Order: sequence, then structure tokens, then C-alpha cells
Amino acid sequence: MTVSQLFDRVDAGIAMKPTIGVVGLSSWDTLLAVQNMPEPGGFAMVSSALELPGGTSANAAAAAVSLGARVDLISAVGDDANGRRLLETLTRVGIDCSRVKIDPDRPTDQTTVITSEHPPDRTIFWREGAIPRRGDRIDIDRLFT
Repeated sequence: MTVSQLFDRVDAGIAMKPTIGVVGLSSWDTLLAVQNMPEPGGFAMVSSALELPGGTSANAAAAAVSLGARVDLISAVGDDANGRRLLETLTRVGIDCSRVKIDPDRPTDQTTVITSEHPPDRTIFWREGAIPRRGDRIDIDRLFT
């Protein structure tokens, strides 16, 4: 198969507008950029900051929607401001979040990522929150129809 034929197949698949079910993590991410990563106990000035939906599954869902797919997200968020912002933002880009569980007992999963130019590196801080857990019920029939 040539590269051209491969791209034709991808284009045909996108034209069919497939529905994709994505199961997994969604989090509220804070991205901080610094010029220089501080030594332990030191400090760094933040040159830019960004807050947005994240998590492996939410990111995959957003990528699939941007390629033209219909996407159902099966995940969990906390019953808090970050969970509401996460669902509102993902819904606004076209992801069906009707099957995201809202957990009243746990906060929304959060990640803070600090990136630096010197050295070119990143550090990730994760606060585990509401995530899909083994034993959670998933409507399998809807997932496959």
C-alpha cells in the first residue's frame, strides 16, 4: 500500500464519522513554564501558565473529535469546580460526556506540569482524584452500538 492509498483510507474513515468510545482518565491540568528549573528548596519565576482539560483519555477523546469522529467519554470527575470546568470544556469541543461519572466523594483528578527551558525538562505532580475504578459499571451495549 502506498502512502497515498493509506491517506485515502484515513480520509474515507473520517468521512464516515465513526463513533469512538474512550474509557479512562480525565483530569484538570495546570501547565507552568519557567525559564530555569530551580534547585531543591529554590524558586523560579513562572513565565506562563495555562489551565485546561487533560488526562490520557480526555486528550485522546479531544484528538479524535478534532479528526472528525463522534466521541463518547467514559470517565469520572469530582463534584467540584474543576470537574464542572472539565465537563463544560470537553462538551464544548464536541465530546459526549453524558457517561462521565460525577463522584461526590472525591475531587477531580489534577495534574500540575512544570516545564523549563534550562534544562529542557518537565516535572509532573499528580493529585489522584475521581478516576474510573475496577468494578465501575459501564453500559457495554451502548459502547458497541
